[in-house]
Amino acid sequence: MGAEEGESGAYIRTRDNTEGSLQAPAQPGLYEVRYILNEGRKTLASAAIEIVEAEVTVSAPAQVVTGASFQVSWTNPIHPQDYVTIVPMGTGEGEYGNYTRTRDNTQGSVTAPATPGLYEVRYILNEGGKTLASAEVEVVEAGMELSGPDTVRAGDQFRVAWTGSAPSPRDYVSIAPLGSDDGDYETYVRVRDAQEADLTAPETMGFYQLRYVLDEGRRVLARHDLEVVSATAALDDGGSLSVPETGTPGESIAVTWQAEDNGNDRRIALAQADQADFTWIEMQSASGEELTFTLPDASGTYEFRLLDISERKVLSRAIIQVQ
Repeated sequence: MGAEEGESGAYIRTRDNTEGSLQAPAQPGLYEVRYILNEGRKTLASAAIEIVEAEVTVSAPAQVVTGASFQVSWTNPIHPQDYVTIVPMGTGEGEYGNYTRTRDNTQGSVTAPATPGLYEVRYILNEGGKTLASAEVEVVEAGMELSGPDTVRAGDQFRVAWTGSAPSPRDYVSIAPLGSDDGDYETYVRVRDAQEADLTAPETMGFYQLRYVLDEGRRVLARHDLEVVSATAALDDGGSLSVPETGTPGESIAVTWQAEDNGNDRRIALAQADQADFTWIEMQSASGEELTFTLPDASGTYEFRLLDISERKVLSRAIIQVQ
């Protein structure tokens, strides 16, 4: 009301129509709707209108987990392009974080930030970026734990597991060189709705780290160190095997073994290198300190395994090349 001649706010072209729609300003007050000539910007007609404050409320959980998607709801959506956002407590007017458009809905989902702290969920007018309603929410740390082997062979596939309530199915578990930036990785797998998955070890030997990484903000929630050793290295976990590095097809070889605890059902198995842990080509009960095995007729990479059948555990692995 009282704006100078020629000034304009939101507008619509008349075209060949006799009616149309305008978007009200964000600030309450007395206004005029004016019909303005394109030529000379002269006002030909006007009508007074009062803009009143919209009555909107927004609600959210009192507490959510970092990186998680959570439900928010609101009443009396004003415009379909309005949005509900989450920002740190005390953030300036007009700023925003993760958000969802209101459309014609009264609820939707927003992703929590990666950093714990006190936040506000705000209903924001698309027109002018004005906050109409807000609700406090605390973002807390997601408690995740990560487990995997301490040692793996280069190029081998291995199992990694995580516990805790995964904030998002798009979170991922990665393997990266030890000491590298948190966002770096050699390879990764999305957590989806699972609690474990398989990763492939790098081909380069060295020290690495498994990381549970939030998809939101790429923040690391859990870590587990491991060493990648030679593709033919022996792997011991409660026992040891001694076998030749190479042999000829059909040759008979001696295999010696030791175990920290000899009380369980121990067996020594010969298998293809990529064969499942508890399947084999030949198996013998681990009696005495030395056993004789006949190597397969086909050339290739094979593995001897010291198995604890009672505990369903592989105590030692040793590679042999048959050539």
